[in-house]
Amino acid sequence: MGLIYEQGDLNQWGLFEPLLTGGLNDLDDQWSASVTGAYTFGNNTIRALYGQMDTGLPGSDAIQNWALGYQYNLSKRTLVWVEYVGRDAKDDTFFYGDADGISIGTRVDF
Repeated sequence: MGLIYEQGDLNQWGLFEPLLTGGLNDLDDQWSASVTGAYTFGNNTIRALYGQMDTGLPGSDAIQNWALGYQYNLSKRTLVWVEYVGRDAKDDTFFYGDADGISIGTRVDF
């Protein structure tokens, strides 16, 4: 199990922030919180993550993030996995939007 909390100022544009933010100088702090967990039984591992992120943009709703994963250990050095990652952003703005992804892979340690 794990819990992550982050908070900070919006600085999406790095050094160009003063030029590009224009009227967005009175933004709230961004924050992000996530809870993760993994359960192992035999050669199997199941992982899950759920989190929310507040962008700090006025009138913007929190973005929900989640992930589900499965890993199978073929041996002590070789494993395969499949993961699904999703993001639900109620506001489809220029910066944030809904997203889904699947990751499938193999890892061999030498």
